[in-house]
Amino acid sequence: MGTVLLTIIKTIFSVFFLPFVVACVLVFKAHLATYPPAYQLFFFWGIISFILIFLFFMSLDKIFEFSHKIIQAIFKFTAPFDIFFANILSLYLLVLLGVFYFFSTYKGTANYNHIFMFLIGFFFALHIVSLSQGLKDSLKIFARFSYLFWAGLAFILNILLIVFVLDKILGQNLFPKFFSSLMATTGHAYHFFFKKIFFLKFK
Repeated sequence: MGTVLLTIIKTIFSVFFLPFVVACVLVFKAHLATYPPAYQLFFFWGIISFILIFLFFMSLDKIFEFSHKIIQAIFKFTAPFDIFFANILSLYLLVLLGVFYFFSTYKGTANYNHIFMFLIGFFFALHIVSLSQGLKDSLKIFARFSYLFWAGLAFILNILLIVFVLDKILGQNLFPKFFSSLMATTGHAYHFFFKKIFFLKFK
């Protein structure tokens, strides 16, 4: 009984978390306009390329599982929170963003920036989709909606990481503005969400 109740609570919390995810999508989409056109184009092509491979060619689960295991091993000392870090963080994104930042700061990567953005988009999509699929398949049927929370949290935190690092690379100092806009848009999203719920309830 306790397990069922906990699952119901997680499911409800997951659904109520969705406006935050939607707000993040909207704000990030608007924020992309502040990047050079090549950044925007190749980031999206990275995402699209992964989706095409995933849908029509092969699953890349093994690549995701390798990242998951490495991150979990790195944060083993934080157990049981090592699972949290493994679900949220992508080894590939961390390495890519770190290398991108290092070379843009000390070596110069003007001729390779589009490649970095393509790979960032690709491995961002890989992490979110593979995490969602893995959690959904591993949960019992009545608990499957709770995977939305993990997928949403991973989505938001990785977007924040990407924006933060790109902000440093481009020297834009726009991350505080992005974060403030995200909070404001999230507030509006929840206001709209609850307004619709109570409107339908008392209609």
